[in-house]
Amino acid sequence: MKLSPRLQSIADWIELGSRLADIGTDHGLLPIYCVKNGVVEYAAACDVRELPLQSARKNAASYGVENRISFFLAPGLEPVKEGTVDTVVIAGMGGETIIEILSGAEWIRNGGITLLLQPQSKITELQQWLRENGFSAEKARLVRDAGRIYLILCVRWNGAGGPEDPFYLRLLDGDELMGEYARQLLKRTEKQLQAFRGQTEESAERNRLTDLCALLKQIPADDGDGMKGKTDDDGK
Repeated sequence: MKLSPRLQSIADWIELGSRLADIGTDHGLLPIYCVKNGVVEYAAACDVRELPLQSARKNAASYGVENRISFFLAPGLEPVKEGTVDTVVIAGMGGETIIEILSGAEWIRNGGITLLLQPQSKITELQQWLRENGFSAEKARLVRDAGRIYLILCVRWNGAGGPEDPFYLRLLDGDELMGEYARQLLKRTEKQLQAFRGQTEESAERNRLTDLCALLKQIPADDGDGMKGKTDDDGK
């Protein structure tokens, strides 16, 4: 079977022999691929919607791996027991939803648990929550899929959190999609700044957005070389 570029990029980061929980599994393509190709020893496929989960079961059966995947109709990490998995994938959800899911499972505060996250929105909010709760991104990458650029993060708990680094720009330094990603962020940030036009009072949020725009403008449109050597921290 062939995964979409987004899911394949996530699968590429799953270590051989891992025990996987795929939250919001939809049609179960990621756990099926990982089990079928011997990437993981065990997979739990979780979703809150019954029809997609039924589809996931049928897909697993068609590939002959239905007996090697546990299917759970339940929210978030609720059905996943501590000690049963070491890798958690939460992809295709908004940052606020990811925060809600992670907040409901204290056992993920463990350096031996790998979180592979692909937020669709609210990246700064997710980054702030991760930092304040002792999680740090070890690596990040961008992938283009169906005309859209997605951010993928590999996160672990270390108790201290990570540095303030807007949109994980340092971890993305050198990524071939960095320039295009920066242009998109710049356009979005400049639009947010428009809400502060005409205001004369000091605003921490306006200052943050202004600094972020200045940082993004330093990144060349074709690659991320403009981030090399930069030490300015900004954003949540």
